[in-house]
Amino acid sequence: MNATIHAVALALACAGLAVAGQETANAQAWPDKPIRFLCPFPAGGAADAVTRMLALKYTEALGRQVVVDNRAGAGGNIGVELAARAAPDGHTILLASSSNFAFAPSLEANLPYDPLRDFAPIALAVLVPNILVAHPSVPVQSVKDLIALAKASPGTITFASPGTGTTSHLIGELFARSAGIKLVHIPYKGGAPASNDLLGGHVQLLFGSISTSLPNVKAGRLKALGVTSARRSDAAPDIPTLAESGLPGFDVVQWFGVTAPAATPAAIVKRLNAETQRALASADLRDGLLRQGLDPAAPNSPQQFATFMREELARWPDSKVPLTMQLDTIGIRPAGSQPDSARIVRVAVETGRVLGFPVTPNASSTDSNVPIGLGIPAITLDAAGRGKGAHSLGESYEDGPNGFLGPQWVALVIATLSGIR
Repeated sequence: MNATIHAVALALACAGLAVAGQETANAQAWPDKPIRFLCPFPAGGAADAVTRMLALKYTEALGRQVVVDNRAGAGGNIGVELAARAAPDGHTILLASSSNFAFAPSLEANLPYDPLRDFAPIALAVLVPNILVAHPSVPVQSVKDLIALAKASPGTITFASPGTGTTSHLIGELFARSAGIKLVHIPYKGGAPASNDLLGGHVQLLFGSISTSLPNVKAGRLKALGVTSARRSDAAPDIPTLAESGLPGFDVVQWFGVTAPAATPAAIVKRLNAETQRALASADLRDGLLRQGLDPAAPNSPQQFATFMREELARWPDSKVPLTMQLDTIGIRPAGSQPDSARIVRVAVETGRVLGFPVTPNASSTDSNVPIGLGIPAITLDAAGRGKGAHSLGESYEDGPNGFLGPQWVALVIATLSGIR
């Protein structure tokens, strides 16, 4: 019996060594063709800038071309899903972001990927605070001026974002709820088009990246009102924080990292991490990042990045109110034709309260008005918990399984899930 056990143990050990040896051999042969570096946002934004700077360093270090592939859309979900489904052979890597790896999983029930299950973390690369900028036509010079203007004309001030559920969008909703004002969210397919429309005066505000916003501030094309981090940015020390501008405790920082499809060989992940650390330590890349308001992350291992990702994922869901339920379980579900309208399907519910507003339904099914603003004058709930309402622009919100909810409702749900009610 002992001889049999020893034989089995020896066979397993040999098999393990064989697998490890094969992985090492594969890693040594890698890369044997160009590497695709997926950026889930369009060219011209901070994500694209980080991707291209790292791609250049990887190309120099690995001796193979690293090609940037911008796959924008659905707030970055299209590119992230594409990376999740790629072959785990080290020839596809992804620029992961807080938008897709922290916020979206807490806001969307049917996300086409799982950030922990579908990806192998490689390295945290960049931390960047956002900056609140306004078009010069907006008659404000400070955050306090903006809040006063918004309170005087509720629901008339617009802010752009790279897409529904992105970091920029969430910051805008947090800001509005923290300040007790109503802003109208206008989602775009990436940071560059959002910035372009702000510069053109088509929208009034943007919680944009410092990298793309600061040059326009210095050129006088935009006005800087505040940064979203707890401390002032080294790239813009003269711009106050939102926290010191009347919103104490406000602190949201965007981040970018590098990941690969799950099951990518550990040896390849280790090599890519090492090259990422070398790149971030190089003087030219650090200077390039800092010039754009991007802070290089401290040295970190794949395991440390994995821990960071788990903590970020836990940060936002933990801020929800105690009881959550799907919108469709109370007879309201997003079913709009536009993708951004269907992104958020979770709503926070407390006993006797919906989205922080009192509800008093009764057995006679008499509707109880729930004013929620953000372009929707009222949503009404009957005794069964079903709702309907009317958008101020004529868009209808019906009760039952075929109901439709637009971006304004989505925005309020995001704000509620963030614990700012």
